[in-house]
Amino acid sequence: MRQDASGHDAAEAVDDSGEMVAALRLLPRRQREVIVLRYYADLDVDEIAGTLRISQSGVRATMSRALAVLAHAIEEAER
Repeated sequence: MRQDASGHDAAEAVDDSGEMVAALRLLPRRQREVIVLRYYADLDVDEIAGTLRISQSGVRATMSRALAVLAHAIEEAER
């Protein structure tokens, strides 16, 4: 198996990706939108606010709640 510089192989990367997709599915639609726009589309808070037509503070609050849910879901999956 091919390994990257940190010693992770391709199978681990796919496994991690699957866990993240499963965790993302747990989120309500708005939280999922904010996370995808931030971390996959690489938009900043202002751009996300404009795209979703919500306030910047709304983006930050939604992102905070979503990240807490994701962290908990991933922690549970690792047990």
